[in-house]
Amino acid sequence: AVIMAASCSSPKGNSPYEAQIKKQIGRMTLEEKAGQMVQITIDAALDPSTGELKQSALDEMIGKYKVGSFLNVVSGVCPSAEWMSGIVTALQEKSMEELGIPTVYGLDMIHGATYLDQGTFFPQEVNLAATFNPEHAANMGRILAYETRSMQVPWVFSPVMDLGRNPLWPRQYESWGEDPCVQTAMAE
Repeated sequence: AVIMAASCSSPKGNSPYEAQIKKQIGRMTLEEKAGQMVQITIDAALDPSTGELKQSALDEMIGKYKVGSFLNVVSGVCPSAEWMSGIVTALQEKSMEELGIPTVYGLDMIHGATYLDQGTFFPQEVNLAATFNPEHAANMGRILAYETRSMQVPWVFSPVMDLGRNPLWPRQYESWGEDPCVQTAMAE
């Protein structure tokens, strides 16, 4: 996470983490670097009958293939924050043991903590944009951040900032719409 955040926030290469990042990347093999670019749904690492992490899957995915990112939660199940926190913690421990860097875990939270038991649901972004009230979007962001951090998940796929220009494109409802001004105001 430090590697990604620091490298993205320092376009001139003068981040205080730059030396640490270069050193870590320099120690990694090509296989490890390629594995860090792979993102897998968490379903692939869970036992379908119990919903628990399979150690053999972690050994293969993180240990052998060096997978760097996981997303979402068990298909058809809204877990508790405690359960999800345990899953994310186990992934992080395995990644730190194998590579010495954390895995990235992300959740698709376009309109609230929809993958969390007792999470807060919000309107789709296009509906929220129709209010023309950026404070509604800011409140959604604050609540979403609080609820996802309760699961130890620091990254969400939200907000969607694609400009919806063609009605044939799928999932138009996940963006703030087609107007760049509305898009900018709501996303900020």
